[in-house]
Amino acid sequence: MMNKIAFYETPMEIVNFMINMTNLKNKKILDTGFGTGNFFNQILLKNNNLFGIELDEKFYNKQCLKTPKLINNLINNDFLNYNFKNKFDIIIGNPPYITNDNLPIKIKNKIKDLTKSGEGNIYYAFILRSLELLNNNGELIYIVPIDFINNTYAKYLRKKMIKYGYFEYIIDLGETKIFNKANVEVIIFKFIKTKNIINKQTKIIKLKNRINYSLMIKDLIDIYN
Repeated sequence: MMNKIAFYETPMEIVNFMINMTNLKNKKILDTGFGTGNFFNQILLKNNNLFGIELDEKFYNKQCLKTPKLINNLINNDFLNYNFKNKFDIIIGNPPYITNDNLPIKIKNKIKDLTKSGEGNIYYAFILRSLELLNNNGELIYIVPIDFINNTYAKYLRKKMIKYGYFEYIIDLGETKIFNKANVEVIIFKFIKTKNIINKQTKIIKLKNRINYSLMIKDLIDIYN
């Protein structure tokens, strides 16, 4: 099976901002596709009840060497198909963004099963699988392309998210170039899985400086100041 899917490293400024969107204390946490370990290693400074899954064997082996005490919490497998034994309080990360045309058949079939569409982007499936794995009142914090908000193929995803809970934050990063090898407009969101959505409001933030990376980071930091 193919053991690598397109990976774009998340800048540390973004990683730290996303981690600061939640309280890690006494929480069971999953990093979905830990890659070079930016999220995993920063979270570990605050909470070691941390699990990570990664398809790429090289990334997995490197992380095992970095954090040998947590080797039993590291999984070298496909997030969408792996049978987790427990659920989590926080799921965080930067899922892959790729249509399923060139993916292994097992992953392609799982995307179709989760999204109810043969044309869904893999990150749609990551969100849906994450919702399944969250405890009640659990939090999903992801950085993803903005297109799932109105894409026809994400209709089922939107329906399930409305059913499962609500967005606490949606932060639009606009046209800022976040990743070295990809030009994609992304948002950061924090989603709460809960049946109690009465009077819950989403804070939608569109950053003023959405082209210059340094200014965009300053605007992000100002959100919590």
